[in-house]
Amino acid sequence: MRIINLALEAPERSPRELAMRFIDTQGHFGSQASAYRLLRA
Repeated sequence: MRIINLALEAPERSPRELAMRFIDTQGHFGSQASAYRLLRA
């Protein structure tokens, strides 16, 4: 859910950028593929 919240805050970012931002801000690993799958759902 946190990746989705990041996506809502910055809808122009790609799944790769969201995954990198998630790692930087949350300290947890999130892959680009995971971000893409969550955003597609």
